[in-house]
Amino acid sequence: MNLNSLPDYIIVKILKYYFDFHGPLKSNKSCLLRSICKKWNDMILPKLLEIKINLNSWDNYEDILEMTKSKITPVIMASVSKTSFQYINDSQYVVIKDNIRCYFVEISDVKSQNYKIPPSKTLSALYMTFTPNLVDFIEPFKKFFDRSFFEMSKTLESIEFDWVSVESDDNFHPSKFPKHLGETIPDENQIKNIHALFGPCSINVTPLLMLPCFSKVQNISLEYLESQLSDIIEIFKLPNLKSLDLYYFTINSESIDPLLEVLSSGQSNLESFECEPNNNAMLKSTTLIQCINSNRKLKSLNLQNVTIVKPDTDDTTTTITNHTLESLVLDQSSLSNFTPIDIYQLWNSKSAMKSLFLNFIEINDRLYNSLKHYHFHTVTKLTIILDGDNTTQGKLMSDIIKLNPPLLHSFELDIKWEFAESLTNTNQIHEDVYLSIESLGASCNLRKFKSTVTINTEMILKFLQLTTIRKISFFKYSGALCKSLVDSLCKNTVLESINIQNGEPNSGDMRSFLEGITQIIEFNHILKSITIQSPTNTADSPMSTILQLTNVISNNIHRLYHIDLGVYHTLLFIFLKNHFSVNTPY
Repeated sequence: MNLNSLPDYIIVKILKYYFDFHGPLKSNKSCLLRSICKKWNDMILPKLLEIKINLNSWDNYEDILEMTKSKITPVIMASVSKTSFQYINDSQYVVIKDNIRCYFVEISDVKSQNYKIPPSKTLSALYMTFTPNLVDFIEPFKKFFDRSFFEMSKTLESIEFDWVSVESDDNFHPSKFPKHLGETIPDENQIKNIHALFGPCSINVTPLLMLPCFSKVQNISLEYLESQLSDIIEIFKLPNLKSLDLYYFTINSESIDPLLEVLSSGQSNLESFECEPNNNAMLKSTTLIQCINSNRKLKSLNLQNVTIVKPDTDDTTTTITNHTLESLVLDQSSLSNFTPIDIYQLWNSKSAMKSLFLNFIEINDRLYNSLKHYHFHTVTKLTIILDGDNTTQGKLMSDIIKLNPPLLHSFELDIKWEFAESLTNTNQIHEDVYLSIESLGASCNLRKFKSTVTINTEMILKFLQLTTIRKISFFKYSGALCKSLVDSLCKNTVLESINIQNGEPNSGDMRSFLEGITQIIEFNHILKSITIQSPTNTADSPMSTILQLTNVISNNIHRLYHIDLGVYHTLLFIFLKNHFSVNTPY
């Protein structure tokens, strides 16, 4: 088969998959593709917009030169380290530099020579990784960047610093780095996004984030940060900051109450706050409720690894009047002393909640009325967390589903990890959910159902009969892709997305699996996304069966936007090798 016989969009999809699984397109394969496809330069190459290149070698330069000569502007993500400069001279950089959208730069301890990285008028993101045993940040940084780099790169919006690999040392002094960065990046640069990963070192990040060049920053994400609580509080006060994520951070306090008190005080313009301390932190329920009531700008609040406690003086008559918060998520560790239900039932006016996160307890009149009267018109997603065998579980889910809020499109069924193996009534739980959805008939508003609870073939077949669900996911299927499942999926005329993850990956044989997937893709013309975990035993996978599947995929690739079969990367290389004479590792 020749590439010229396939439509352009199919070739582009195939090659995009190839890049994803095999890395950058090497020059030898590029030449081969050009030689067997006359449309390469004029029609195919312009559509491959995202090309990641490694500036440590000559790979990809021929393609880039072809594009620039044809006045095509590729999106180039360039990996740069000190070895890059052995291969590239100024004349070559002139050709590509204003097409580079993203730099991945390894800041290493360069001692002998200046390695200036050329600016790019189209640069939008800069990722800097600091190598191990790097005692001094400033000198290596100077060798790569100068002020003119940032003055020319006026489109730069995102910066990421990665100190994770840096080894802590008595000579390690990162404190001067923020000051030097402030002197290097002009104040007029409009940096909007900052992501920083910290290693074993303790860095006062506040001077860095308070630099004038970051005055317009809107999104900050910090990981593995060791800092004083007072320094983190200062970050909240950045005037243009809309989103703050703090992951695995360590502070000099067992309580995060002061952080939410800042949100309550009106000193912050945050719309989204995600918080996950490295060690379990405490938070008073009164502080949380006060924050929800006082802050009208916050849209999303996600607290992980936080234990919420009720003070002895807790006022049980407290009510919530917030009508702007859209999502409140508390992780499972928060649910032993205090549940989100305690919050949801406190509303006494209509809320704006789009996502409700419910730990499983017996539903009571107050909660039911709260859902019905205050969250009914806005909720779009419900997540219910099971906490072991409980005869009232089915009733709770049935009652909530039968409320059928007009915007409720997504229902997720999860389980506390400590009960994952011991739950015995999983079939009955799924049966209750299924019957509730079925009873609503065509009036049901649910379009997406997801379960991480063990489910068998019989129950999946029942869910596949529902006529309103468009996307369905089962993450703990206790069987294999059997004939009854294949037949049901082939005949289904409503599902657009199916995701089945096997809790027993060794079950089934590869030949039957591949034949089943082939039938599903061939006969079901509605499915757009297919994720079905393959058996781990790949011994019985004859070439004829693989080729049948790849042919069916190529014939239907215009409607499929996602396929994940576990072995699909292998199939893809075989597909390329057998159909297009492209050298692959398989």
